[in-house]
Amino acid sequence: MKANDFHVNIINGKDFISEILEAVKKGTLKEPFYPKDIKKAVPGWGIRTYIQFPWKHCLQNKDLDTTALFYYIGEDYPEPKNPIYQNRLYRLLRNSDVNQFLVN
Repeated sequence: MKANDFHVNIINGKDFISEILEAVKKGTLKEPFYPKDIKKAVPGWGIRTYIQFPWKHCLQNKDLDTTALFYYIGEDYPEPKNPIYQNRLYRLLRNSDVNQFLVN
């Protein structure tokens, strides 16, 4: 997967997401990652931000009512709190993720 395949939502992101992108580009945050990994690579945000933000902005979130920024890495669609937010694995959204998601 090419780094330049990041979705426009990621490239144009501000604040928290731009810090995550920078950490991924620098290699201080390896994909895929857990919320705790984001916290290590991008310190200074509230604990709930690390835990809830990725799922709230996840392409596969059926209740997505905001900009998709993350792609959930898992075998099955997660049920509410299973796995719990802290144990969900993500990576930054790519153009190919959106294309694949629309096809399926």
